[in-house]
Amino acid sequence: MSGINRRKAVRKLQNYPARLYCALIGDPVECVLKDISASGARIRLPEDLPYFAIQWPRHMTLQIMIDRVEVDCILVRRQRSEMAFQFLSCFRSIR
Repeated sequence: MSGINRRKAVRKLQNYPARLYCALIGDPVECVLKDISASGARIRLPEDLPYFAIQWPRHMTLQIMIDRVEVDCILVRRQRSEMAFQFLSCFRSIR
């Protein structure tokens, strides 16, 4: 049944710098926020990042640099250099 939108919230297209952070992967990973909704987001990793070599954890923090906010999230889909996340917390200011 292609064409049916099963998303919980409408996506808003973006193209903003962002970072993924988790203590298990060390330094934050620079990425691009591709779209966002009230319930989650989709990001694209840099092409030169060896994303298959990284053991990605399920729980991470997404930092949206333009708004200086971050949100805890869980990885729900990964396909090559794209990742989709569901938000687990409210947005909070980056200190």
